[in-house]
Amino acid sequence: MEERMLVNEEKLLDQLDNDRDFFKEMLNEFEQFTVQQLDELDTAIAADNHVEVRSLAHSIKGAAANLFIERLSDEARTLEYMVRDGQLAGAAEVLGSIRKEFERLKSYITGL
Repeated sequence: MEERMLVNEEKLLDQLDNDRDFFKEMLNEFEQFTVQQLDELDTAIAADNHVEVRSLAHSIKGAAANLFIERLSDEARTLEYMVRDGQLAGAAEVLGSIRKEFERLKSYITGL
């Protein structure tokens, strides 16, 4: 099985016609968007709000996938599917994994 990448630069740059400035801009916007989404996820999990957790996880998953942020998208998908299947137990742990990937992404963006 192919190892998933933090950011698949090749694919994203191809989608952006190799515009590195736009590449950085898109990742910075994703970072800003995701900070708020993760805070909302914390609140939704604490409130046992399945609908909101699933919606937020789906949103993060999709936005990350569109930017080829593969591992973060995979983690968000895991959370979305857990909740879709009626399981909120363990959601905080998966959110912890999402946050770890997000911290890696923030370090990557800072290094650009």
